[in-house]
Amino acid sequence: MPLRNITSLYLAPFGDKLDDQPTAAWVRELFCEVCGTLRRLIVNMPFQSLDQFDDHLNVRRTLREGFERLDKLEEFVCLGDYPALSLQDAPTDAWGLWPDLKRLSIFGAPVDSHWLWWYVASQHQLEHVILARPVNVEAANIKEEYFHKLPRDDARLDRNIKITLLDAAFVWRGVKTARWKEFDPQGRMTVELYDVPTSFYGDEMPRELVTTWVRRGALNGSLFYWDGEVVMGR
Repeated sequence: MPLRNITSLYLAPFGDKLDDQPTAAWVRELFCEVCGTLRRLIVNMPFQSLDQFDDHLNVRRTLREGFERLDKLEEFVCLGDYPALSLQDAPTDAWGLWPDLKRLSIFGAPVDSHWLWWYVASQHQLEHVILARPVNVEAANIKEEYFHKLPRDDARLDRNIKITLLDAAFVWRGVKTARWKEFDPQGRMTVELYDVPTSFYGDEMPRELVTTWVRRGALNGSLFYWDGEVVMGR
């Protein structure tokens, strides 16, 4: 199949380190070839292994140039690390630039981040966000964050959206639910907790366990059909 006809792709081209300029250049060229048709992308890349201030080979910039081209993408799953490719002159997250994005799954997202919810709110097509192994869940009121990022009458808020907080079953996620009926009187946002079952022997680390589970669901197409426990607000 010619590259320009590819609609779905799973990519894990790096080892433990992102600091590999030839591989980054290859990824950029690949994305430039498939950007016109690619709708579904699953990546496993060690984004957190390279800080922007240590990136002397411009690996992050090279990768970002490729990711920015994916403006037809509808589904993005990033395994393991949060897809951090911000630069001093380009501080936005690359996934926040894709206008057709409908389904998003990312690891390690800080739930108390202003910018996370600004991106989610402003992506008018976004209908389901899976936050795998999220951090600082207890520090933020999700609905307050989301519904206060844009003016109340902004059409982008007038859509149904599902937020899933996914982690190993034994990891506690204390969700703040105060004033949810006030922030979301029409019940536009559904928040769910999804527990990844532990193995029989319980010998897997949470990161490995959850990454393997999400990868399996992403590859077989079931990930965004999983149902968790709905969090009821006050």
